[in-house]
Amino acid sequence: MECSICSTSFSSRGQPTCASCARAFLYQARLNHLIDLVAKEGCERDVSTVIKPPSQIPAESLTARFELADGAIKQQHVRILNEIDAVQDRHVRIEHQIKRLKHQIEEARTERESRKSALEKSRSELASQMEQFDSRCPQVLGPLQANIKHLHRKLDKIHFRTREGRVKLCQETARLAGLRQRRQKTSGGQVIEEYSIGGVQIPDLRRLHTARPEQITAALANTCRLLSTTCHYLSVRLPAEITQAHANYPHPTIFSIQSSYQGFTLQFPGSAIAPPASSSGGSPTNSQLLEHRSLPKLRLLHLDKPLIRLAREDTTSYKLFVEGVALLAWDVAWLCRTQGLSSVNSWDEVCNLGKNLCLLFRSHAAASDQRAAQRAAGPDRASSLVAPTAFGEMSHAGIVGNIEGPAGIAVMRSWRLSSPHRVIDKLKSHLLAEMSGAEWELIAESEWDVEREDERAVMVGGIRPGDVDDSGAAVRSDESKAVSGWTKLKSRGTDAIL
Repeated sequence: MECSICSTSFSSRGQPTCASCARAFLYQARLNHLIDLVAKEGCERDVSTVIKPPSQIPAESLTARFELADGAIKQQHVRILNEIDAVQDRHVRIEHQIKRLKHQIEEARTERESRKSALEKSRSELASQMEQFDSRCPQVLGPLQANIKHLHRKLDKIHFRTREGRVKLCQETARLAGLRQRRQKTSGGQVIEEYSIGGVQIPDLRRLHTARPEQITAALANTCRLLSTTCHYLSVRLPAEITQAHANYPHPTIFSIQSSYQGFTLQFPGSAIAPPASSSGGSPTNSQLLEHRSLPKLRLLHLDKPLIRLAREDTTSYKLFVEGVALLAWDVAWLCRTQGLSSVNSWDEVCNLGKNLCLLFRSHAAASDQRAAQRAAGPDRASSLVAPTAFGEMSHAGIVGNIEGPAGIAVMRSWRLSSPHRVIDKLKSHLLAEMSGAEWELIAESEWDVEREDERAVMVGGIRPGDVDDSGAAVRSDESKAVSGWTKLKSRGTDAIL
């Protein structure tokens, strides 16, 4: 609106610029309020007219009420028509979905009938083929089964002859190696068993500190030679690899289990050049490939000084030697286990190296009797597969009784000494205790009457006949060093009395 004085236009919400504008603005606000009140009063009157019953409404208000009712009825009618249209649309969609589902059901029934007919046809064809197969099966499988049985008998015969040949070769090898067992009865009536190979007594590992070094070296060398030849005839590969004496090193050595058969070309102790080939047949190519790897330590199998003296002067060589002889004894025990001997189950029994060797080579007689009885009873290949425990039965090169197969796993599963570490630790602790307690020992009665040096007669103008060697030079008898008395302090550098 526009002011008549200042000619300023403003709305109902604008700010007036003069008194006339303010007065006009106030009048307009009152007018708007009166219009709102009239509209509200009219709405209230219409609502009361619709709510009140007809008896309480005056005649002049009934016409207004009918008009309001007709409007509400029209609106409700429009709403109902909209709902009817929505329901009809939904009904059409549902009918369309029903028709589509009925069509799919008909297609599925048709497909099921076709599959059923095809399945019945296949069953009938399979039944006819099974009848034909059953009728032809004896004719086809009969010769094949007979051929399989013939091959099984032939395989058993070849395996038996191979085992017999292995037994004879191993027996002859042990005889040529001079493996002997001797029983000696002491003055107390106790029977002592001694084992020798090549005329050298095989020491018990628990008493290595009392044996002479040359005896230990010779016995271990003969044992390694016999063991390698036997394993070659039996087609068995020992877990701990043994390297025989060769041109560059005159003594046998042994690898640990982790380092065995890896193709290492090693520098042997005391040798100027490396050996031409390792015991496992490593080629120059393998040697070049393994140059970057750390080389393992060889375990020694010889002594050049008494064990007590070696333990005091060279601890590293002493540990390598003890580990070497323990691995060698464990190899023998492992071979006994694979060839049917289940008596070696403790570290004490493993340490008796000579007894285990004799038991190994004597077990072939009982094995021969057992296998002969099986052959007389008839070919039973299943029994030979279940328990191949005879001497020469198990090897790494055979189909029947393979050590790495189910039969070998079943034989070795219950062995308590499946790892040599327990034997090595037990032997080290035992030898340490024995050498620590061997400082004092009892003197034999034959040493009581040894002539003392201060009591010897002085020879004037000559030398006693016993003090002259073959070349005529004067020598001093070792008997003059004896000391009388009940006990004496034993020197660590001298050999132990057996």
